[in-house]
Amino acid sequence: VGVLTIKIGDYQTCLEYFSTELEVRRDIGSRTCDIIFTKRCLGDIHRRLKNYDESLRYFTEAIDQQQSMGRSKPLASLFNAIGVLQINKGNVDDALQYFENAHDVLKEIEGNNDLSTATTLQNKGNAYYAKESFDKAIISYRSSMRLLKKALGDDHEEVLGSLSNIGKAYFGKSLFDEAMQIFELVLQKYKQKSNPEVNSLEISSTINSIAGIHLKRGSFSESVMCYKRSLKMKELILDSEDIDCLETKRNLAWARFKQTRYTDA
Repeated sequence: VGVLTIKIGDYQTCLEYFSTELEVRRDIGSRTCDIIFTKRCLGDIHRRLKNYDESLRYFTEAIDQQQSMGRSKPLASLFNAIGVLQINKGNVDDALQYFENAHDVLKEIEGNNDLSTATTLQNKGNAYYAKESFDKAIISYRSSMRLLKKALGDDHEEVLGSLSNIGKAYFGKSLFDEAMQIFELVLQKYKQKSNPEVNSLEISSTINSIAGIHLKRGSFSESVMCYKRSLKMKELILDSEDIDCLETKRNLAWARFKQTRYTDA
């Protein structure tokens, strides 16, 4: 029940469920691994609710218990979880250290060739991206993508997500031609899928990235057109006041302003 409520985004109900579950597990003397799992869930819920101190407390307690059980995938997963939390808090250097810890554990037990390693490399790439260390971000994203391709195939959504991240890093380096090639390839691959509407948000996000390149190049009409397409797709799925919709509206207004269409902006 608790995991289901996480998936549907009912975090307050999740919090109540897992808090009660933790009390019950302690009372009946549940296995340590079960208690760790519940603390991990509580840490994740508090992170989503932006209760970062509470999140860190549960994650830290879980790690302390997990480390007593040896080096393992669950330990690496917890290091990753705290790393993501630290990025949310703006502590990018701390986040990177936790991702390095996770990577070290996985190299010991998996030989650097596993989906968990791919996730960790993706997280490292995100941390480098946040530090504007775009070359290092690209290296991490490419390493992650190689593992994902091997396990999932060239056109899997996670592979395309990694490819998009590489495009964003090229954009950060102001290499707009390279970024555009990547985003156009990603868009093409999403559209070729048998059920592209399933990936509508990913498609709209990619169109949004293409719009950003047009904006940087001064191609304001193309930028406006792409932002409008992206916004139309997002509003079919998300609430019009969702942060993604509002961000696209802001970008659209700025592109129109750059066209000197002040009334429309």
